[in-house]
Amino acid sequence: MKITLVLINVLVTGLALGGGCAEETERAATADSDSDTDSDTDTDTDSDTDTDTDSDTDTDTDSDSDTDTDSDTDTDTDTDGDSVCDILSVTGTGSNGMMDDLERDPALLQQYPNPAQEDGRDGSWSWYPSAATVEIVDDGGNAVLEYSGTSLGAWTGVTLAFLGTNGGNSCYDGTAYTGVQFDIQGNVTSSGPLNGIVIVSIVTAETQSDAYGGDLNGSGGHFNYQVTVPAAWTTIQIPWTSFNTPTWGDTISFTNIADDKLQAIDWGISDMASSFDVFIDNIQLY
Repeated sequence: MKITLVLINVLVTGLALGGGCAEETERAATADSDSDTDSDTDTDTDSDTDTDTDSDTDTDTDSDSDTDTDSDTDTDTDTDGDSVCDILSVTGTGSNGMMDDLERDPALLQQYPNPAQEDGRDGSWSWYPSAATVEIVDDGGNAVLEYSGTSLGAWTGVTLAFLGTNGGNSCYDGTAYTGVQFDIQGNVTSSGPLNGIVIVSIVTAETQSDAYGGDLNGSGGHFNYQVTVPAAWTTIQIPWTSFNTPTWGDTISFTNIADDKLQAIDWGISDMASSFDVFIDNIQLY
């Protein structure tokens, strides 16, 4: 098949998500999925390790006076607690970026460990809500992922974890790679500004709530990028540096994606979508 390569190599600020749109897709990554993915991954992830950047230092600048400049803020990443990275952490070498080519029995879509993963990864698939349809289908002799739904009335996403069944309580160090790449085609019909759009979010331990296997004491959006879904197969490359910053919640002040604490990739669609039918293949790091 003919593949068009789309390379995004600069930080895109013009595509930053506004209003509550990306926020909700990222927020949906903490929703229930068929394998308890909450990436929120949205792909859409569960630990009790509160990671506040408030090192709980309660830094009394009052040398024994009552002027406590207590910098206790419960919204960041906690330097005095353990990280979920201490539970499971794998460092990629950059040797083979393949995450999934879907070339297996369709009944084994959610197989764990995922047989297609390379370079220390083993993560599987999950999605939300359960009313969405996700399956391996044949596309002219090539196995691909089909993700579809009609009038779900909720933010929806399909998630591929780096480690484990949903990425929670783990960290994958992807700093040896430049970003994420995948082939995509299909359609998304939606009212509002997200018509024709899939929101690709990177779930990390820093942006994922500790209620779902991350380090965030609170909740917030993930680093994200809007992709216009093409009618014909197209290869999309998104460098880590081109993902837009979170736009809601306790992560809104985060400026740098934690590509050393990766948990999952999520492909999300607006709750205003009346229908969507999206095909994805050859997901990999590059």
